[in-house]
Amino acid sequence: MTNNDPLSEMDRAIVAGRLARRPVTEIALSINRSTECVYRRLRTPAVRVALADARMEDVQPLLDQARNEVQSSITTLAAIRDNAQSATARIRACEAILGWWRSLLELCEILPRLAALEAATGSGAKENGDDAESWRGDGE
Repeated sequence: MTNNDPLSEMDRAIVAGRLARRPVTEIALSINRSTECVYRRLRTPAVRVALADARMEDVQPLLDQARNEVQSSITTLAAIRDNAQSATARIRACEAILGWWRSLLELCEILPRLAALEAATGSGAKENGDDAESWRGDGE
């Protein structure tokens, strides 16, 4: 463990095991620790960040591809909205554009503000039962 890497060898093995979708019992056996130890390590901030970062690396290419498709999809919907003979097609194109906008607004504006409010008031994941103790993620 170094100053630049807050993870121990055990933590790295736990992260690698979870990325490989191995059950916690199997991970625990492979590092000669109890399942309780693995769950405890999974709740630590450093391991949670490392796991989230590693998962993001896996999905980043898909997110990049989706982001590249958004503009052409909006252009297509706008063309349908502006040029379709059918009123139904125009209305559905408008609904699709507005639905996309609503989702974008929620993701980029509302959810970060909600998270900030929860952090400021001390509410959030633990009060809603969304902490690592109440959800094991692998049926154990």
